[in-house]
Amino acid sequence: MAPVAAPLPAWLERRIAQLAAQPLGNPPQSVWRYVYRGRVVYYLPPQCCDQYSVLLDDQGTVIGAPDGGLTGRGDGRAADFHAVRSQGLLLWRDPRGQGPQAPR
Repeated sequence: MAPVAAPLPAWLERRIAQLAAQPLGNPPQSVWRYVYRGRVVYYLPPQCCDQYSVLLDDQGTVIGAPDGGLTGRGDGRAADFHAVRSQGLLLWRDPRGQGPQAPR
C-alpha cells in the first residue's frame, strides 16, 4: 500500500517531520487514518518493545493507546479501536524502512 499524497493537517505534517527526524524505528514509523466511532482519527502503531501506540483525533489530541505497553493491550482508553475502526488508509511510512507495516 502506497502512502497517500493528499493535503494533511498542518499539525500532522509537523508530527510526521518529527518522526522522520528520529532514528529508524522497528518497525518503521507509519501514520494511518481511520474512521473510529464516526470520526476521523490518526493511528501511529507502537514501536518495538512494550511501547504504546498513539491514537489522535482530527485536531491532534491524544485519544489513547489502543495497543502496546507491557500487556500489549494499550492504556484501555480506546480498547475497541481495532474491532470497530474502518476505512484504514496509510498516510505516511518512513521511507528508510522496507515494506508497509500493517497495524495489528
